[in-house]
Amino acid sequence: MIVYADVLFLINFIINALLLQATALLGKCQRVAWRIVFGAALGAVYAVCMFFPRLHLFYTLLFKLVFGSVLMALVFRPARLTAFLRISGIFYAVSFLFGGAVFGVMLLTDAGVMSRAVIQNGVLYFDLPAEVLFGTVSVCLIGVWVWRKTAPLRLRKQSLYRDVQVTYEGKTVSLRALVDTGNTLTDPLTLTPVMIAELDALRELLPPCPTFSVEELSVGAMATRLRVIPFTSLGTKHGLLLGFRPDAVTIATNTHYDIVVGLYEHDLSDDRSYNALVGADLIV
Repeated sequence: MIVYADVLFLINFIINALLLQATALLGKCQRVAWRIVFGAALGAVYAVCMFFPRLHLFYTLLFKLVFGSVLMALVFRPARLTAFLRISGIFYAVSFLFGGAVFGVMLLTDAGVMSRAVIQNGVLYFDLPAEVLFGTVSVCLIGVWVWRKTAPLRLRKQSLYRDVQVTYEGKTVSLRALVDTGNTLTDPLTLTPVMIAELDALRELLPPCPTFSVEELSVGAMATRLRVIPFTSLGTKHGLLLGFRPDAVTIATNTHYDIVVGLYEHDLSDDRSYNALVGADLIV
């Protein structure tokens, strides 16, 4: 079989770009065009180099996983380890989906008989017709887009809310929290993330006070838990929010011990559908 490096690079570049686009679409990641182009080109170079016998060490399972991890870090730049693992899982799932679709077409049509194969550096390479390869991947990409657009609205709404339990001094209060992508508050001293909750919903955790001021709350164990958090919002440029650090905050099934709860004296929701706000980073 004759393999042309330029054709192999171009095909892999286009396929890689489609895979990265599908990953960003499913993972709801910010898409930066030049990073996707760079990642697609890097993957295409890796595919071309598999035909160099002396580079067989770079095509072991371990190195393939390392290469995929580096590719995800460069293209999507996840801020947290959990986000990195999530986007990597989506990328591999999309790749397996598209690869399975190509194999399915090969088995169900004459493309499988017509394609020739060669194994190089442990990689199985098929000489597939370009129209079969691009057609199959394009159909899968369209299917991903349609699936995203037709997801039930009810499930989307449910994904906006989380059940939260705040524990302090042996007492626990349950809250209904809205996932707020605009909530990026942190404690300026410790950089601890801050969630916001209605004061009325947390009264039984706090000492009895008429006005819940800093002076009134600075008594006993609560004195070392208080935080004053500066914030900026629509209509408030230099606001201050009083908060405290509870013993634990459980969001869905994940328990955090380093979250500050900001106390909001008014209702967060007009229809009382939620009484707390959590940042998207705490959910991811």
